[in-house]
Amino acid sequence: AFSKRHKEGLLEKHAYIKSFLGTGQKKEGQKKGRTGFRYTVRDMMVAGLYLLDYKEKNKALETLQLTVKQFPNEWRAHANLAYVYSETGNNKSAREHYKKALGLSPGNQFVLERLKELDEEKK
Repeated sequence: AFSKRHKEGLLEKHAYIKSFLGTGQKKEGQKKGRTGFRYTVRDMMVAGLYLLDYKEKNKALETLQLTVKQFPNEWRAHANLAYVYSETGNNKSAREHYKKALGLSPGNQFVLERLKELDEEKK
């Protein structure tokens, strides 16, 4: 079980990610060429998955969509977004992002297994 403080911290992180990446604008006073964004792909993925654990499905989905937007060539970002899509019943989008992950990491066993599971659910 997680603490209330942990959840509040994740919700703050989600709000920051959304406000920063959702607008696509630099904050006032930033140096040219610097984004000022302070989270790594791992930070964002972990936040998204924890939000899902807290039953904050929309916030989890939004966080991972922004993760893919910020890091489009990161297979793990696509795989995590696909997982959240599958958990929310959107298997079409899940399959799409697992395929993108596989394109970025050909032969990845984890992704191949997830695609196989989706195909089996479809039957």
